[in-house]
Amino acid sequence: MKNVLFTATVDQHILAFHLPFLKWFQGRGWRTHVATNGADAIPFCDVKHTIQIERNPYHRDNLKGYRQLKGIMQETPFDLVHCHTPMGGVLARLAARPHRRTGTTVLYTAHGFHFYRKGPRMSWLVYFPIEWVLSWFTDGLITINSADYAIACDRLHAEETFLSLGVGYDETRFQPAAPEEKEILRQQYGYGPDEILLIYVAELNENKNQGFLIDALKLIRQEYGQARLMLVGEDCMNGAWNHRAAALKLTDAVDFLGQRADVDRLIPMCDIAVASSLREGLGINILEAMACGLPVVATRNNGHRELITDGLDGFLVFPGDTETFAERVKSLLADEETRRLIIGRGLKRAKAYGREEAVAKVEEIYQSFTDCPAGEREK
Repeated sequence: MKNVLFTATVDQHILAFHLPFLKWFQGRGWRTHVATNGADAIPFCDVKHTIQIERNPYHRDNLKGYRQLKGIMQETPFDLVHCHTPMGGVLARLAARPHRRTGTTVLYTAHGFHFYRKGPRMSWLVYFPIEWVLSWFTDGLITINSADYAIACDRLHAEETFLSLGVGYDETRFQPAAPEEKEILRQQYGYGPDEILLIYVAELNENKNQGFLIDALKLIRQEYGQARLMLVGEDCMNGAWNHRAAALKLTDAVDFLGQRADVDRLIPMCDIAVASSLREGLGINILEAMACGLPVVATRNNGHRELITDGLDGFLVFPGDTETFAERVKSLLADEETRRLIIGRGLKRAKAYGREEAVAKVEEIYQSFTDCPAGEREK
């Protein structure tokens, strides 16, 4: 029986993005392994390994995680190792080095490089050399936006580089709500028909930059006092964004909803989706919002540029420019015709990134490697 190992920092990453692929391997008779820092039950996983791996690259536990991965790979001869998340990609590729010589294929999906065109100089100085070295130990490098793909092809040295559609969005769950359904949803969640609901679905952290949206909301409410901001995601900031809202006297206008399983009901009842991340691979939250018929205002980064053409199917604003961001939101609220056109174009854009199409794209990559193992493929 063939063995495949998926690595990531936390269970949630696997649960959110990779269950279709674990299922794909199981369906072909492979024994599936997952190695993360967590103890959750993961569907389609035959063997769960809990390792000490942390997001912080300087955390001492990462050395223990590396040793644990080496032990796992020595114990089980893996035919394929697929690495995810920055530290998962670092530790697993290092641990897999000697096994590539005996036939193990190593794939790494870059869910958004930390270095990018016109990005911070420090990111290039710190992260690019690491990725450059590790790319020599990578059989397949999978990118999820065109900008990262161009950098990978031009500057990195994986045996092969691919551009995928990410994991796509679940088109069976995320769909527009009819006006009467939207009204019912608002009643169920305690929102009034005249409230303006802005929504952002993302973990609360520094990169997702929710404080920027809170600042922008202050400006929006100067003209639209009924505007509210819904922040959906686990708080990894120890309440810092709550304090930001309180400092701006917006406690009653910002709803911190935590991690939710009902985002497919929350999004359709809203008016505008917003996104504020500094760095993004491919924003599935944007796809889900577009598929639900919401116009999107987002910060300008590689992942958002992949999905939005500014002024055509959404708006892009430079990070830090809260005034322009607020103006773009207000323009959508004031101009029904523009809002209607952007919604229609967004719906069309989202269709290209449905779960079925995205999964099929990655399965093609898997198929090419499983049909022809590492070391036997044409260079």
